[in-house]
Amino acid sequence: MNNFKSILQQFLKGTLSAVERDALKKWVAEKPENLAAFKQAIRKYDREQAETFDADMAFEAFAARVGAGDGHKGRVIRLRWYRVAAVFVGILMAFYGYKRFGSGFNTKEVPQQLVIKEKEDSVETVTLKLANGTIKTLRSDRDTTFAAQGGRVYASQSGNTLNFFKKGEQYSGKAESHTISVPNGKTFKLLLSDSTVVWLNAGTRLTFPEWFDQKGTNRVVSLEGEAYFDVQRNEQLPFLVRTSDVEVRVLGTAFNVSSYSSDTDVTTTLVEGSVALKHMKSAEKITIRPTIQARFTKIGTTFDTAKVDTDIYTAWMQDKLVFTDATLDQMVQRLERFYDITIIDQTTLLENETFRGAFRKDDKLEDVLEVLATSTAIRYHIDQKTITLKN
Repeated sequence: MNNFKSILQQFLKGTLSAVERDALKKWVAEKPENLAAFKQAIRKYDREQAETFDADMAFEAFAARVGAGDGHKGRVIRLRWYRVAAVFVGILMAFYGYKRFGSGFNTKEVPQQLVIKEKEDSVETVTLKLANGTIKTLRSDRDTTFAAQGGRVYASQSGNTLNFFKKGEQYSGKAESHTISVPNGKTFKLLLSDSTVVWLNAGTRLTFPEWFDQKGTNRVVSLEGEAYFDVQRNEQLPFLVRTSDVEVRVLGTAFNVSSYSSDTDVTTTLVEGSVALKHMKSAEKITIRPTIQARFTKIGTTFDTAKVDTDIYTAWMQDKLVFTDATLDQMVQRLERFYDITIIDQTTLLENETFRGAFRKDDKLEDVLEVLATSTAIRYHIDQKTITLKN
């Protein structure tokens, strides 16, 4: 490959076209010295990647998928770094699949191509349910204004942002509440009437008033799912986020709350400021400071706290999916929301394993699944938007 260096640089930057990527895979799989040159280039680019990615171990994991073995109980499985590793795994498997198995390769183990074809009108979109029950569709390719009877505009939408804030306006009296719902596979941004900014993750529902009463006692929203709040400070009107189990009370700060109905825990991760939390059904209370995460187990009555890297728990705002000691069940749930797919887990070998790794939204789902399969003894089958995992 005469232009190997140029192609490699594009590969590392993530700017290869599909044709160029296939050409690189074919070239690397042609002979061992090509694979060696590719691996050497990867090591030079990222020394850390060279330490964490072991080609021999990757192949052994791949071979285990074909002649399944038991695996080690209770280990932490490191899922390889997203873009470089995902493509590297594909190239590695192309090379070993051809050299090791030749024409006798078991094609039933080869991942099927994910093909999702949907009409534009059938794709799930963000919706806003008004107090009167009317449901408005919020399409990112359209700008929309919302007006009350008499023509008063109370909100506007542009792209993936819905804005209820109007500078200089003062509100009083009880306001009607609306509910915004974000489907799996999408995220959305909301500006509340007090200029508080809320980023909503996939599979999230937030109920909020059209405005906050300036003569009231607090500002209250209700959350099911995950959201990041950057709250406009107002010491006279505390801001309350209520979930089914936990209430978060702040004056003005930035924090992330995750409270999906399918999850066993409710977590609050503080980026700046301070927040007070209490259990909705008991007198249990706690206050946390920046870089602290409070975790409430739904079957319990107390909070646990730990110091964390907040960037990990807000990575979804940059379209990244990061796993830190996640069980397979937890990983499946997050992958379903992230990619808007259904995963049927029929595995039995990884119940005591936990996973660490990171992926980006523009990583192909096939690459993500291949990284998982290469790191474990899992096989997978793709049928449109349904993924089945097997031993």
